[in-house]
Amino acid sequence: YQLYLHGLGFSLGIIGLIVAASTASGFLFTAATPHIMRWLPERWLVPLFVLMEVAGLVCMSLPQPLISLFGYLVLFQASVAVLSPATSTYINQRCPEEQRATVLSLNTGLFSAAMIVLFPLFGLGITNAAYSVVYQWTSAALLIGSLTTFALVWILGKRTHIHKNPL
Repeated sequence: YQLYLHGLGFSLGIIGLIVAASTASGFLFTAATPHIMRWLPERWLVPLFVLMEVAGLVCMSLPQPLISLFGYLVLFQASVAVLSPATSTYINQRCPEEQRATVLSLNTGLFSAAMIVLFPLFGLGITNAAYSVVYQWTSAALLIGSLTTFALVWILGKRTHIHKNPL
């Protein structure tokens, strides 16, 4: 993102301040996460913050510097700061104790595998296309993956409900 900001005309000093602001923003959103989790019902929190992440990536891809910065400093930082502890908390609450470590390890492993694949793909993308295009591809992939995950969870929920309450 720093090279993209430089392409938008920001000086290296200002980019350093933006990076510092993103760290502060992430810290503030992380500190606010417990309050957000108590205030916002669980069924809305994850979809809302996934959409915020998609919106943040879309804003980051735009050539307007203020909109791009808003996407990065607010939407993207908030989604990253809230989603990780929220999903871990929800897994801890729902998962039976004997399966909890396995599920959390799988969650961490899938994240690591995704990063191992996505970082080189992003790098390959920016060698062949503009940053803004690659951010748009990333937001589309995130949206498709999220919709697929929500659909699978919904289908599994329906199957579980049918098996618990047979006609």
